[in-house]
Amino acid sequence: MSTPHLESNGIQQAITLLRTLYDELQRYREEWRRYRDIQVQLLVELRARARNADSQEHNGLMQRFSGTNVSLIPLADLRTGEVIERFPATAEEISALDGNESRRILEALGLPTEGVPLIVMRSMILQLAAGRA
Repeated sequence: MSTPHLESNGIQQAITLLRTLYDELQRYREEWRRYRDIQVQLLVELRARARNADSQEHNGLMQRFSGTNVSLIPLADLRTGEVIERFPATAEEISALDGNESRRILEALGLPTEGVPLIVMRSMILQLAAGRA
């Protein structure tokens, strides 16, 4: 036969265990959510890289056979998978990019820009666009 004190103590332990289980479940759900977000971002980046490889191959072939001022297929932003906005349409346009636009494009391609001279950034963009990087 149990006493009211022992029953109350058992109920308190059960409540404590349930709270602990609930807290662990919440932590697990948050970790799972972060894992899924990382998976989605990696998938976006992989698709953008594949798309960029195709664009680079096309751009490189066109430049080899038709000269350097052919229309370029724009590259995709690795963060969004979308075409990089205002991507230069020709090598001439790449040569005319200012520092802010050059940084924006290189950052969309996941490349560092801190301390990189403008002429080097332009060269990097041209090399990347034509698949020579």
